[in-house]
Amino acid sequence: MSLGINPYSGTATNYIDKITASFTDSQFGDAGLVNDDIFALFPLLRAGYAPGDEIIKKTVQFILSKQDTQGGWGSPDMTAAGIQALTAVTDLPGVVPAIERAKQHLKAAQTSSGRIGDNSFATSWALQAMAALNESESVWTTNGKTPGDYLASVQESDGGLESAATPLNDRVWATAYAITGTLKKTWYNVLANFSKPEMPATDHAANSEADSGAAPPAAAPFVSGLPPVAVSELALPALNADAPPTTAVETIFPIAAPTEKDMPKTEEPEPISPPDQTAAQTAPAVAVNRLPRTETAAAFAGVQNQPEPAPAALPATDSSQAIEANSGLTPLQKAAPGVFGGAITLASGLGAYLAWRFLLGLI
Repeated sequence: MSLGINPYSGTATNYIDKITASFTDSQFGDAGLVNDDIFALFPLLRAGYAPGDEIIKKTVQFILSKQDTQGGWGSPDMTAAGIQALTAVTDLPGVVPAIERAKQHLKAAQTSSGRIGDNSFATSWALQAMAALNESESVWTTNGKTPGDYLASVQESDGGLESAATPLNDRVWATAYAITGTLKKTWYNVLANFSKPEMPATDHAANSEADSGAAPPAAAPFVSGLPPVAVSELALPALNADAPPTTAVETIFPIAAPTEKDMPKTEEPEPISPPDQTAAQTAPAVAVNRLPRTETAAAFAGVQNQPEPAPAALPATDSSQAIEANSGLTPLQKAAPGVFGGAITLASGLGAYLAWRFLLGLI
């Protein structure tokens, strides 16, 4: 990351995954160590992770729990590393007072030569911590010596730090640390910033929209009772650019209330009028519920036995039709023809009697 190489995809190994895969419950790697947790924060916070992420918050709490009573994390060099790591998450609970205690631990570890800790390694890391705290090196002066003065005192003529008798690898490390410390560069400063990889697009259209920066299309509105329909399957009308934006609403088609015209009609039986002599001679059977008009000889049985001229013979009616016609009549309606027949017979007899009395008066 200090060389600008993407830790997710710049090499065959995804190194961020290697770090996060070692996280168990509340800390990284070995539960008996704190240095692996401190150094896990530097790349993660430069690789798209934020102080509010759960993995970061738990790691910070683990680091704080390992701070000793003197304010350090075991040694001055690891304490300087802890200060650098925590200055990036000062909004989390307990971080600011922990940094102050660690700072006092480093000051107590400074010698009269300006050295902090036991060697140039720790002194270089302390210079980085000062940069993270945004403090001038002059504040860290003891006996007129600063940490930078000490580093200059152990530099050899070949440019490397530590004596020529020190193993070469140790000298290389010591020199590299002195460069970053003297330049007041923290480990956050030297690491390039990278973002977490985006989720892979599901289709070519999504990739094109992501590349163009265009906003994705609005989701198709869901209509109750209908299955969801993909946006690509909808035939949407063209929008008027001048019209104000509207929101999708569900269309409700009103159901008209039935009118009198639409209601089924129930026919009431036609009222039965009192019989008279004219109706007695010509009255047909009563029509009910608009059934076919049906007449029976039984309706006039009493009339045919009188001396008066019989009415014109009615057409014969099939018995099955009479039964069918009468099947929907009430008992009163079925008895009406007999009642009419009796009334007609009585009226005819009374008329004949009155006529006979009239003739006797004339004689």
